[in-house]
Amino acid sequence: KINLIIKTKRNKSIKEKNSKNEITKYGISLSSSVNVLDSLQENIFNLQVTTNGDYAVGDRHAQTLQNEKELLKDITDQIADDIFRQISLKLNDL
Repeated sequence: KINLIIKTKRNKSIKEKNSKNEITKYGISLSSSVNVLDSLQENIFNLQVTTNGDYAVGDRHAQTLQNEKELLKDITDQIADDIFRQISLKLNDL
């Protein structure tokens, strides 16, 4: 049995602007710090996982929010897969 402590930070930034100085694309970066603990709450190892992605600004605000939501889901799934893969590899080496 292992326990995970996961702390995730999200950073949103402007990626592109057009000639009218309007924002056309945003970038999001998710960074997760994972502490893997054994059943006695002793630290086994730590992981750092970061994933980035971009999304376009839509014609309507609702479309922009939908684009952001879809990107967040995709990069969150990527981070979860990376964490699972790294934990599996490290635990198999122990």
